[in-house]
Amino acid sequence: MPNIHTGLYCLTNDAVLEWTIALLESVRIHEPERVTVLIPFDDRTEAIRSLVQRYNVQLFEDNSVLRELDRIGTRFSNQHFHVRVFRKFAAFWGPLEHFVFVDSDVVLLGSLQEIFDEYRASGAEFVGNDPDVNQVYKAGPFRDQMMSNTGAEAFNGGFFVASKNLFSLEEVDRLSIEAEPINQWFSDVGGEQPFLNYCVHARGLKYESIGDLVPDTSVWTWAKQRVRKAGKIYRLGKNGGPEDGKRLPYLHWSGIACNPGMPNRRIFLRYRLHRMPWHARLRYRFGALIQWWQKYWKPKISRKLSSVLNGRLHRRVAA
Repeated sequence: MPNIHTGLYCLTNDAVLEWTIALLESVRIHEPERVTVLIPFDDRTEAIRSLVQRYNVQLFEDNSVLRELDRIGTRFSNQHFHVRVFRKFAAFWGPLEHFVFVDSDVVLLGSLQEIFDEYRASGAEFVGNDPDVNQVYKAGPFRDQMMSNTGAEAFNGGFFVASKNLFSLEEVDRLSIEAEPINQWFSDVGGEQPFLNYCVHARGLKYESIGDLVPDTSVWTWAKQRVRKAGKIYRLGKNGGPEDGKRLPYLHWSGIACNPGMPNRRIFLRYRLHRMPWHARLRYRFGALIQWWQKYWKPKISRKLSSVLNGRLHRRVAA
């Protein structure tokens, strides 16, 4: 069985560690023997190092490559998060010949073997999903040139299939210099996603979506969609749309907070709580509700009450 490199970018705060644990549980359920490498989001690696032995994963530790990618990221942003996500490019120079890169806020819903096999058979150089061009380029002549004139397709940077050395580090550096003056046409979503799309489009790489390779799988995987389970398979519910009923190979909570109000939380909890005994699961759920109340609802209600009371006070003074 060929190896798949499941790359992650990880913060050491509680929220991202929650995502990472759920992802790794899903990997070990659906891909128990697959070689998996974590790419640290920054130099704080104590938390993710604690996961290495538990899930039999590796840690990408070529700091010279990571520092160079941080430097490239600063060409497009001065925000810590948007700079550090450029570290996912390290997957192109990691230990595996062919790989899937997966963001930490993803869970696998089945084996990736079919996708990987079709990728190898297709001759595609790069495979992605979630083709929302508005999350890549702003509307205008630059987007028209990149998308319409070249026939390129947009993709989300949180899940892609590629091979080692598809890009060299020197080439990524050169493309970043080339792209810096046109950064104004990159989507405000920020981070590496517009630039990664640009790299694929500028190179004219042969691109396929997962839906192209495996026609009964959905090209849309964002968690803010209706998902239904049929037997052991998760399917997309689109109310009669063209993607209705198609299989979901994974689910992606991009831009969504990890709390009891998140969409499709039952799927997240299936993996996050997988190894826990029943009493630990109850304690986790109860603790999450308390934390959600303290961090979100309590301040929100306090602000609302304060606004109402201040409004009444002002009306009394005016009277």
